[in-house]
Amino acid sequence: MKEQYIFNQFEGQIDTRMMMDALLKKVQTKGIKILNNCIVESFLDDASSVKIKTNQF
Repeated sequence: MKEQYIFNQFEGQIDTRMMMDALLKKVQTKGIKILNNCIVESFLDDASSVKIKTNQF
């Protein structure tokens, strides 16, 4: 066992569930939809939006 090691008092202090909830709320207020568990078959990026074709939509 080593006598000296690196210690970070803030390690493990981030609640990732709360972080993801905040991220989802923020993007949803901007009109961005989050799609989970689907395959992107193609997408079209134009000047003001991105159109996505998935295996489900």
